Parts: sequence; C-alpha cells; structure tokens
Amino acid sequence: MAATSVLISVGTLVVSFIVGIITYFLTSQESIDVRKKNIEEVSSFIVNVIIFIWIGKILLNINLFIQDPLAVLAYPSYSSAFYIGLIGAVLVFVRRMKKGLVDLAPFLNSLMVIFIFTSFTYEFVDYVWNDNLYTWRYLTLLFGITMIYIMISNKVSYYLTSGLLMVLWGLGQTILSILLPFTTVFGYLISIWFFIIISIIGIVLLLTRKQVKAWQKQQT
Repeated sequence: MAATSVLISVGTLVVSFIVGIITYFLTSQESIDVRKKNIEEVSSFIVNVIIFIWIGKILLNINLFIQDPLAVLAYPSYSSAFYIGLIGAVLVFVRRMKKGLVDLAPFLNSLMVIFIFTSFTYEFVDYVWNDNLYTWRYLTLLFGITMIYIMISNKVSYYLTSGLLMVLWGLGQTILSILLPFTTVFGYLISIWFFIIISIIGIVLLLTRKQVKAWQKQQT
C-alpha cells in the first residue's frame, strides 16, 4: 500500500512537471537554445529540491526510516523536510550563480512559469482523479495567475513577470491560509510565513526592476 502511494504521488508530480515544461516551452518566445537552457536549470533545481527533501525526511525521522523506509518517504506531509529541501536547493543555486554558471533573472522567470503550470496540473489531477473537492480554491487561484501570465507573457521583463507571479501566488496563498484550516503545495502542509516571504521576494523583484530601469535612464 505504501509503495503504491509512492508511485502514484511521484507519477502525478512527474507528469505535472512534464506538462509544466511543455507549456513553458510552447508559450515562451525565446530562442530554442535559451528555452532548453532554462529548462535544464529549472530541472536541476527541482531535482536538488527533491534530493534535499528526502535527506530532510530521513534526518528528521531516522529511527522510523531504519525500521520502515517507505513509511517515511511515501507521504509528503513533512513541511520541515520541504523547507530543508528548498533551502538546500537555493544554496546550491546561489553557489552556481556566484560562479557565473546561471543568470538569476531568466532562471526565476522560467522557474515561476513552470511552477505555476506544474502546480495547476497537479491540483487539477488531484481534484479530478482523487475527487479532492477541498483543492478547488487553490486551483482557482492558479487558474487566475495562469490567465494573467498568458496576458503579459513575453511583453514585460523577466523581473516583472517573475515578481508579479510571486506576489500574486504568495498573497493568494496567504489569504487562503487565513480562510482555510491548512494550505498545501504538492501535498506538503505549508505555513503562512512561507507565503509571506515569497510575496516579499516578489515585491523586491518588482522594485529592483524599477531601480534598474531608472539607473539605465541615468546612464543615457
């Protein structure tokens, strides 16, 4: 039973991620080489998140893992492991960025676009396949953000796109956290402070864009 749950959960996430990548590839107007590079960077980041999540689960439940590994890895309910996974992946990314191996702006843009489409697919499958009526509110939020992205896609800068998506998603999830008893991201229970931080990061990106634009005008 635990093995089946693992396969279903992983399978749903993999299919959703593939849909997210394909949708990003089709909606982006960048060159094929740039799109491929961005997809590779996002895929590498996601793989690192998953690896660090599993490491976090094992470290947080080492005794149970020794007795029954699947009992620890099967269910995505450990929010602490999710935070560990995300922090670990971010640290790896920062290291790569300092080495000049990846640019922040296009990475954030492609990451947020793929994340939104992946989340929408994942929640839609959960809504239809598992008859999870609880997720319709989050699904509605993702649908609204998707429509906004389609309207501004390839018309504004990387920072504006990624910043706006972060603010909309973070504030939307913050509101849902207040209205609902709990909120989830890919099955993980997430605290409201996480969504607030994402919103703040999005606002910083929007302000950064304005500062960069003002600096460019001064130079000319």
